[in-house]
Amino acid sequence: MIPALIFLALVLLAPPPAAGSHHFPPDLEDQIITMISVEARTLTPEDIRRLTGLREGMTFSSRRIRKSMDTLYRTGLFKDIVLGVEPRDTGIDLQFRVTENVFIGAIRVSGQSLSSRQVQSAIGLKEGEKFSEDEWEAAQARLIDFYRDQGYFETQLTSDATVHSFRNS
Repeated sequence: MIPALIFLALVLLAPPPAAGSHHFPPDLEDQIITMISVEARTLTPEDIRRLTGLREGMTFSSRRIRKSMDTLYRTGLFKDIVLGVEPRDTGIDLQFRVTENVFIGAIRVSGQSLSSRQVQSAIGLKEGEKFSEDEWEAAQARLIDFYRDQGYFETQLTSDATVHSFRNS
């Protein structure tokens, strides 16, 4: 039997804008928000403004900030969100440090000699699902096993997972 050579590519989408209870000192209340910054793979300050309604020039309200953080968490797009609050002479700087979840945007298989539907089923991953390294490894093992079950005992798998922002997909 001819060995099967398969290339499995997974296009991952890091969430765009859209990714706990915080306690803030009372003296921050009613201070002016002077800056909103973000440390993230794809998220920008404009994304935070759009998702949370927070803007530079607004007064700081711990209630509003907690509600904004809850809104970000409820999107399901973030593994972690840390908010830094830095008092300045002119007001308060907010720094959002987020770890974004990654989602499967596309699964591409080339070089297979079996039907695409069968191969996709064997992989067991679905577009739009949250990506995990463990599941990626398991999917590759399932694919090799599937080909072996079909009589392709010398199957070779080359795989690649690439992260793209939704903005660039």
